[in-house]
Amino acid sequence: MGPVFTIVITVAGIWIAVMMALKGVVFLLRKQTGKAARTALHTEVIRKFTDNSNYLGAHFPGPNLPPRTSGVLVLTETRLFFLPWFPRRAITLPRDFILSVKASLLFGDKSYNIPALILTVRGVGDPDGEMAWLVHDPEGWEREINQLIRRQE
Repeated sequence: MGPVFTIVITVAGIWIAVMMALKGVVFLLRKQTGKAARTALHTEVIRKFTDNSNYLGAHFPGPNLPPRTSGVLVLTETRLFFLPWFPRRAITLPRDFILSVKASLLFGDKSYNIPALILTVRGVGDPDGEMAWLVHDPEGWEREINQLIRRQE
């Protein structure tokens, strides 16, 4: 076996080690952020929870909205709560501000392989704005949010 083979094996080994380290960091971020979200919502009834959602952004200008990022998404009886893995600046949407929800393969000018959870939010755009997340089981999230906003009517 020549020096090229040794270099290829070494580079492959380093790459695998880096990928494993990154997986470990993501695991810890998910775990710690999930715990922080549960602590922040300790008195509220949680209807739906995921520690692996991807915030796609909003179609309205807003103060302190995070860039596209991953984090914890929680639906309680009173609000939708998103806490990014990093930096931990929460987004809270009271249920009174959520006008509608849909699961769609399109959000803005981008398309996705799985449906995005898109919320229409009252009074933040002209006339309303939209926010979107990629989540596992978007139809389940859509169903739960629809039940929640129907109850407030």
